[in-house]
Amino acid sequence: MSRSAEDSVSAAVVAMTTPPLVRSEAARASEARKLRELIIALDRRAPPVQRAGEVAMARKGEELRDAALRRLDEVERAAPAKAGPIETRRGR
Repeated sequence: MSRSAEDSVSAAVVAMTTPPLVRSEAARASEARKLRELIIALDRRAPPVQRAGEVAMARKGEELRDAALRRLDEVERAAPAKAGPIETRRGR
């Protein structure tokens, strides 16, 4: 993996693992979808470890997958609970 590709991967991990202060539900859903797509793509990749540098790339891929899984868990936990029906009080 080239140095610029490694920098891009590192920047993506930082962006995914840095929680913003306030997020909309749509933004959370979009981020969760993108994280799931990334995880699926990383799961599909089976690097040919006989080539030079592939073992290091496989390790980086595993690290990125782990970071994406952690971030996905954070995003899903941060989603606000769905509110039930609003109860009205009469007589007060």
